[in-house]
Amino acid sequence: LRLNSSLYLAKSKTSKPSCSLHNFYLPALNLSDNSNTTRSNHTLYFQLNLNNKMKDKGVRYDEII
Repeated sequence: LRLNSSLYLAKSKTSKPSCSLHNFYLPALNLSDNSNTTRSNHTLYFQLNLNNKMKDKGVRYDEII
């Protein structure tokens, strides 16, 4: 019985997903483009990457547009 409960605890161990930010871009800070449109563009572009190391547990979702 003790061996079975140890195996269950080892299998149910969880870990936190990792999160990283890639391709961060602010058009208004682009000094090489002198247009007024770019300067007044207050949009923030970024790519958020999430990595779940637990292969048997997790949430699946489609690409966010």
